Amino acid sequence: MITIRKYRVQDIVPAMEIWNEVVRDGIAFPQDEELTEQNADSFFNNQSYTGIAEDNSTGELVGLYILHPNNVGRCGHICNTSYAVKKGMRGLHIGIAYAIWSALGIVLITLIGIFVFKQVPDLPAYIGLALIMAGVMVINLFSKMQVH
Repeated sequence: MITIRKYRVQDIVPAMEIWNEVVRDGIAFPQDEELTEQNADSFFNNQSYTGIAEDNSTGELVGLYILHPNNVGRCGHICNTSYAVKKGMRGLHIGIAYAIWSALGIVLITLIGIFVFKQVPDLPAYIGLALIMAGVMVINLFSKMQVH
């Protein structure tokens, strides 16, 4: 089973290696330079959130994601998420765990917007949020994939 948890300093080397695999592939991230042990911790800690996908049975890090503002200033609330999955684990449904966590993040950010910033969602926003939550519930209640 795969668990998503917050990045810790002990994750520097395996997280850096996973990130660098994707950078070397040259098809997903804009970076040209790989992370080093000297700058990886700073990179992961300076994100709004870095999530680590860990295989519970082995303790192995199998993927990660970073959440950060897509824009600055007045558009700083718009976010971007980048995902990286270890090469040997690609195709094993880790992405579905990331998708569930991302969906829950969207709902949480919307609730923060409502209660903290007094934003008022319209009907399409409520419908979209309901569909997101319904999708998460369907996956968790009826899917045979091992995701948590």
